[in-house]
Amino acid sequence: MSNSLALWEMKASSFEEAQKIATLVSNSSLCPAAYRSGPAGDKSGDVILASAYGATLGMSLMQSLGNISVINGHATVWGDALPAICRRSGKVRYIKEDFDPETMTATCEAARTDEPEDITHSASFSIEDARRANLVSIDDKGNINSSKGPWKQYPRRMLQMRARAYCLRDTFPDALQGIEVTEEVRDYAPQSARHSGGADIFRSRIDEAESLDDLNAIGASLKSARLSADEKAALREAWSLKRDAIRNSDVEDANINQ
Repeated sequence: MSNSLALWEMKASSFEEAQKIATLVSNSSLCPAAYRSGPAGDKSGDVILASAYGATLGMSLMQSLGNISVINGHATVWGDALPAICRRSGKVRYIKEDFDPETMTATCEAARTDEPEDITHSASFSIEDARRANLVSIDDKGNINSSKGPWKQYPRRMLQMRARAYCLRDTFPDALQGIEVTEEVRDYAPQSARHSGGADIFRSRIDEAESLDDLNAIGASLKSARLSADEKAALREAWSLKRDAIRNSDVEDANINQ
């Protein structure tokens, strides 16, 4: 590879070179906003990690910054990049995508060059699947509603990305290496910290509490848990109901013992 090509691909031969390149890129107005240094802090470290992650998928530095994003703490790749990553592996016989407007169903079908021709892989995702997953609601007139902007504005595109992600991850696991897809992950609720166990575990602990002391201990840990505002509101309501139930039970026991 010529020196000029290596320069424009921003390849580094040492960590020091990588740091210099990352600093230069993160301070450029052409750098994607998520990786641009500014008043919020130095983002050169994010540039290095994103490029290292992208390199495992065969992407250059600039391709990595354009296609990798961090959503809810997960490094993800935009759905548009999936076919390119798969095709770069040299194992794609074909990738076909279709959409049925009658049922609002997106379908993706793919086949590998290293498998018999009669073996194909496919996945579908319909508007009904989206409704069951609480991504959209459908009113009596058939209008699609959603609190998630892209699903309301571009439902066909979002259905396509889901079908594509499912199909290509199953067909080319060696190329995609379990990568998560941006359009899919941003629909997930923010996850709680590992030590907290999530909203479901808090709910179980509240249900199993036998005393106000137990309940107060749960309430104290709930305050610092990394849960969404909606999850915390629902848990606070469950906590209050359980507190009232314990208090009423204590009163009844006291009356019986009088």
